[in-house]
Amino acid sequence: MISPEAREEMPAHEFEVEEAEREGIRFVHRRGPARILTEEGKVVGVETIGVRSVFDEEGRFDPRFDTSDRETYPADTIILAVGQAVDVGALGEDGPEVSRRNHRRRPVHPRHQPARGVGRWGRCPRAA
Repeated sequence: MISPEAREEMPAHEFEVEEAEREGIRFVHRRGPARILTEEGKVVGVETIGVRSVFDEEGRFDPRFDTSDRETYPADTIILAVGQAVDVGALGEDGPEVSRRNHRRRPVHPRHQPARGVGRWGRCPRAA
């Protein structure tokens, strides 16, 4: 699982991360998608870029990327789960273009509230 957040910033309880690791899920922190790699029309991997920061000074999701820091991971299936519209093809100086159009904050369902009392995380479809 490739995540833009560091482990302590992830919108997950520590026990959820530990359980996933016990199930064999490997976490790669502070990376963002740059492009999906294909050969003969089939997915073969994902190229990622480094994430300098995830949140702005006010704690809002506003990732900043290091486009010179690139790593490739082999894959035959890629699932992108984003809370905002991200055009991964529009890499600029700061990384993917993040669209704030249609971005509305919704309350987070209490069950999905992250540990350590931080409350400004993504959206939960059940909290709409």
